[in-house]
Amino acid sequence: MNIIGVVVQTNLVNLENVQKHLESVPGYNIFHKDKLGRIIVTVEESASKGEAEILIELRSIPLVKKAEISFISASEPLHTATKDKSSRILSADS
Repeated sequence: MNIIGVVVQTNLVNLENVQKHLESVPGYNIFHKDKLGRIIVTVEESASKGEAEILIELRSIPLVKKAEISFISASEPLHTATKDKSSRILSADS
């Protein structure tokens, strides 16, 4: 199981509305919020939803200005890439 921490930024005026929306999404947990309009959300990565899909979903929420991954806690191996000397990706583990 991999846990992803995402910092979601909104305006202070919209903080409560965004928080309510996040709380309504299964698998999203509010870890912390502050008076600057930032909300730290933890999300469990699944086989059907990886980091990219989670970010796209969070960034598409109305009133969210920005969402960025702040940490990943991985209990399963992460995908790795093999590069040659020219920095081209030759293969990726799945």
